[in-house]
Order: sequence, then C-alpha cells, then structure tokens
Amino acid sequence: MKQGWNKQLFAHMVGIKIHNLLQMNEEYITPLHNKLLDIVTSVGDEQKKLSNVQADMTNWSMHTKYEEFERLGNIVRILLAQDTLPTSEHEVVESKYTYKIREMWGAIYHKNDYTIKHWHWPCIWSFGYYLKTSETTPPIIFHNAIEGSEVGNLSYNPKIGDLVIFPSEIYHEVSVQTTDEKRIMIAGNLQAT
Repeated sequence: MKQGWNKQLFAHMVGIKIHNLLQMNEEYITPLHNKLLDIVTSVGDEQKKLSNVQADMTNWSMHTKYEEFERLGNIVRILLAQDTLPTSEHEVVESKYTYKIREMWGAIYHKNDYTIKHWHWPCIWSFGYYLKTSETTPPIIFHNAIEGSEVGNLSYNPKIGDLVIFPSEIYHEVSVQTTDEKRIMIAGNLQAT
C-alpha cells in the first residue's frame, strides 16, 4: 500500500466498471468476440515475455492492424461515456471527454504464466476484455483498493465476455496460473484527448 509523507496509508477509490458485453448485446458482440478470439490465437506470442505480461502476448498496436480491435476500442469509449451500448448505429453518444486508444494487445496465459504487478500511468483508463476464462483461471488483482469498508487488494475473477475498465494509476497483477486451461484476453490503455 502507498504511504504518504507522514507514513499514513492511502488507498485509491477503485472506480471499476464491469460490463459483460455478451449479455448486453449478444447479437452484435458474439461475432466480434469470436473474431477477436481467432485473431489473438492466430497472432500468438510476439513479445517473448519481455513485458510485465509473462504469457504469450501480441504486439502493442493491434487496434491499428485489425478493425475488430478498433471496434472493441470504440465500445470501451462508449461505456466510459455511458453505462449502456447504443440501441442503434445512429444513436449519438455524448461525453465531455474524448479518449484515444494508446495501446491494445492480446494475451494468452498457459500454465505457470502470470503478470507482474504494474500500472499504466500516464494513461487515464485501462481495460481488459476476457475472451476465454474459467473458474480455475487466475483473477486480476487490484492493489491499494477500497471496496466497502475493506482496504487492500481487490481480486476479480472475470467471466467470458467481461469488460473490466479501471483507472490506469491502479497497480494490478495476475497471479500464476496453475491450470492447463487457457486464459485469453485483450488489454488496452486510453489517453484523454
């Protein structure tokens, strides 16, 4: 936990948004979800564990190479502005803030893979979209978090289709995966423009 000048403990109010996109609009999201899963799986490991992600990881700029990643980025921007998806393509989404995707990548966790504790500052928002998980794949752990009267580490087990959006200044990690199942997800960072 962070300590201030006078050794007082400080915790971040974790403004985490969690939406299950498959439950919000299955007709639109299911084909996008399946295509994203195919892309991440086919691209595979391009980073060779040279980042905080100690798992198979694509390049950082998937949103500039694949229209489906760009579409996911647009969904994240919409859900930052409002808590629902548009009911039609002509519905206007209004927000006093605009965000640009800075990076977006895919990751495939196998047995013994993990992510080192880190943050994404100076970005404003970060997210994870979960393409394949199970009850036995590891959670994402947020540090210095407040949930109700509890202060400390907040652990969340994402479900397939969950989009988790959180402030980029929050330290987070993924513990070591002990199962042979794959945990496949997409992550990204947004900057205010």
